[in-house]
Amino acid sequence: MFNIQAKSNNAALLDIGSDKISCMVIKRSSMGQIEVLGFCEVESSGIRAGNIVDLAVAAKRISKVVEETEKISGTKIKKVYVNLASNNLISDICQGSIDVSGREITTRELEKLLISALDKYKDQKVNVVHSFKYDYILDGKRGIVTPLGMYGELLTCYIHALLVPSNILSNIQGCLARANLEIEDYVSSSYASALACLSADEMKLGTLLIEFGGGVTSFSVFSEGHMIFTDAIGIGGINVTNDIARALCMDFAASERVKRLHGNLLSNSKESIEVDSLDDDEQYIVKLSSLKEIIKARVDELLEFTMGKLEEREYMGISSRLVITGGASNLCSLKELLSYNYSLKVRSAQQKVLKSDKFPQIYEPSSTCIVGMAVHAYNTRREIMHLNIGRREGFWGKVKDILF
Repeated sequence: MFNIQAKSNNAALLDIGSDKISCMVIKRSSMGQIEVLGFCEVESSGIRAGNIVDLAVAAKRISKVVEETEKISGTKIKKVYVNLASNNLISDICQGSIDVSGREITTRELEKLLISALDKYKDQKVNVVHSFKYDYILDGKRGIVTPLGMYGELLTCYIHALLVPSNILSNIQGCLARANLEIEDYVSSSYASALACLSADEMKLGTLLIEFGGGVTSFSVFSEGHMIFTDAIGIGGINVTNDIARALCMDFAASERVKRLHGNLLSNSKESIEVDSLDDDEQYIVKLSSLKEIIKARVDELLEFTMGKLEEREYMGISSRLVITGGASNLCSLKELLSYNYSLKVRSAQQKVLKSDKFPQIYEPSSTCIVGMAVHAYNTRREIMHLNIGRREGFWGKVKDILF
């Protein structure tokens, strides 16, 4: 199973976003911790709203960030863990049941149960990316953490499955092949972000996580230690910047700068400011009241779509906790606006699972996803090394990998 970098205990991660593309190389230190060997990010191109829209252009940007990361880390990257945006994923709850009468429940029964639950996807043009145990039920009794060693008649399990259409994976594989890269595994962006910034209590007691990205805003619900729902909309910080550029007749770079420095969703300022253009000697005069109206109109739309989808699936009232992350979550007063509008306890998350003095960028909210991918890769490698098994190919191989 393992390539050269896996044998040397290294793993490479690639976060393909609409705003930027990031690459990281990690290894397991002698103390059993995750050590960051290299990290680099470049401006994204060929990606829009989490989708590849130009294979050749996207591949060039990926090649650039990988080459730079190789130089920084002193390693050769051949295989990568790749993120999948939530707007490309299907979040579904499936159920499986098996007869266990007359015998002790072992891992063999759990394997049959998982296959039973995921069987309905076998002939569909989708791939299982992640599966999360939702609930075990033994003879009608719910709340069982693990049925191993127990006895009963009928064992049932509810599973939250994250699926991706096969054509989406084909496009990603084709793009990375142009960059001379193979894919070691796929990771949901929302799941990765949760690994990086949610506490065990937040996952257990119930939390809504919203990641405000450049081209995609994703949202996930966690309860009893598991992700139970995720979705996304193709609107993000880039859309806000484009709105400013169009409404105020400014270039994109100046619009991004004024958004970051002066954008405030709750400001009542009547002042005007001067903003320099990066393209020429022109100066823009911007009324802060107008800037607020432009930004707030797009943010209100984004939140309306997000909360509407959660209400549609009846997840809105599952918790009063909200954690926000992602590059666009830095927008001034966003946290206060969310708390006021939706009566939620809001926390702005900063990852604390990786430490690095050499790469301070990993502490930025925009790096939450790739940090969580590092955690996922580390845990996956550790489990595989411990069990000494190889990855199996195909649908049923994926089922086996999910189980073991």
